[in-house]
Amino acid sequence: MIGAATFATRFSTVWQELAPTLALYVKTSNRALATRVPPPMKMVVDPRRQGFLSELGFLYAAFAFDPLRYGFDETRVLTEAKTRISRHSLDVDVSSPVAEEKTYVTELSRRMASYVRQAAESGRIVFEPEFQGCGFVDASRGDVLAGSTLVEFKNVDRGFRGSDWRQCLTYLLLNYLGSKFDIRRVALVNPRSGQMLVLGTDELANEVSGRKMTELARDFEQLVSGAGVSR
Repeated sequence: MIGAATFATRFSTVWQELAPTLALYVKTSNRALATRVPPPMKMVVDPRRQGFLSELGFLYAAFAFDPLRYGFDETRVLTEAKTRISRHSLDVDVSSPVAEEKTYVTELSRRMASYVRQAAESGRIVFEPEFQGCGFVDASRGDVLAGSTLVEFKNVDRGFRGSDWRQCLTYLLLNYLGSKFDIRRVALVNPRSGQMLVLGTDELANEVSGRKMTELARDFEQLVSGAGVSR
């Protein structure tokens, strides 16, 4: 079993069947469709610390909306960020942020929280919504469900990639098959650059495959549930 993030970077044969026009969409959207609101952050941090600081910013945003999740104890946010990053790599420096890094994390968290509020309108906000697995794709957690919008953050110094959209698509397809949340839009957001793209779920399905989400979900279920899938 693998998670959505891993599935998004592998199984090229499956993805070619599911999203044959994704590469064209990525190229077009990065060139012409992305907007920058707010403008890019000017603060620079050590690239080796970027992953840890990004995770910390996300968890502080989650704490702002749901402090009960951490027992109203903000120090637990830092502990959780260190645990999560160390789980993936033992070589990452997860020491507590210095003054300049704290400023960076605060602004990153503020931007994330601001976008979530905007996307949610008056709807419910769920950080790390869990989607039921299907076939060899295990149950997976997205970033935020803001009202009827699935928000995925990519705090990177590049444009959006096909793997970013494949990860979003995987969440949407798992959710469609599991019928857990009412998701009508997906937003890919880079809080550091201010770049974001928002699409209706059927619009995204059409852009990357020429099909409706119902058809795409049916094909996805067949492909990930079958034996002998090529990577």
